[in-house]
Amino acid sequence: MLDPCERFLFEREISFLQQLKELGSNESESLLKAIDEEIDFLRLVLDENQQ
Repeated sequence: MLDPCERFLFEREISFLQQLKELGSNESESLLKAIDEEIDFLRLVLDENQQ
């Protein structure tokens, strides 16, 4: 289980990556796909640690 500090850091990173994706919407598909994959991974870790 994640402690509150770890959870906060994961949520901040997800937020940062979403902003980066919006700013880089004209960038290459591979970059946007990599950002999406990282967001999905972080959400998966958060979801697994909520149980």
